[in-house]
Amino acid sequence: MNNKPHSEETKRKISLKLKGRTISDAARLNMSKAHMGHGGRNKGGYTLSDKAKQNIQKGILEKRYTVEYASKLSKAKKGEKNPQSRLTIEKVREIRDLYESGSLSQWKLAQKFEVSRSTIQDIVQYKTWREE
Repeated sequence: MNNKPHSEETKRKISLKLKGRTISDAARLNMSKAHMGHGGRNKGGYTLSDKAKQNIQKGILEKRYTVEYASKLSKAKKGEKNPQSRLTIEKVREIRDLYESGSLSQWKLAQKFEVSRSTIQDIVQYKTWREE
């Protein structure tokens, strides 16, 4: 196929050939099914079968959440390597020093470093940003 548009003469011939054609109910049903498609993401009226749901769940549990995968992901996205991290290890050390010296409260540190107070709390309690 060369994907060229039909000429006016060809369009006229096709129209004459199809004029008065009747389509059987079975053919209409098949065309309707073909136009509906199988659905997919963000398309209404499409539901996964129970078997498909089980296969997806099985794949998630068996492949994604193995101990090795979780460990690898944890190391790969730690600290500054995490693309959503707002802090660096130097800033974390500064936060700990300022808090331990008593010069700034957790709220003031949170404002200064533009993070939440709970983030500061986790840092000063060594729940996050643990240096190994």
